Amino acid sequence: AGAELAPGSHASKAVSNAYSAFEVAFLDLQARSMNLPLVDLLGGAIRERIPFSAYLFFKYAQHIDTPYPPDNWGEALNEEQIVAQARRMIEAYGFKSIKLKAGALE
Repeated sequence: AGAELAPGSHASKAVSNAYSAFEVAFLDLQARSMNLPLVDLLGGAIRERIPFSAYLFFKYAQHIDTPYPPDNWGEALNEEQIVAQARRMIEAYGFKSIKLKAGALE
């Protein structure tokens, strides 16, 4: 009943994902045509600020078998490297909450 487009991505989700992209674009156009912020078109802001979490995961320094260069965060393959990245995120961005994605690299 549908094939995987990429690891973890199923074809059955492709239509709703594509629809969402158009829906948001058209809502934005509607708001602009009315000279309103999109949030007002959707009913108004509920809060002024939204706290969110940093997201950490075990990773290699660069993508394997791809031409992409290493990112500036470096590898995170053990507890010490994960903690170092968490500290760096807290210092740089002020995160108060950090989510660690569990899983295997292989």
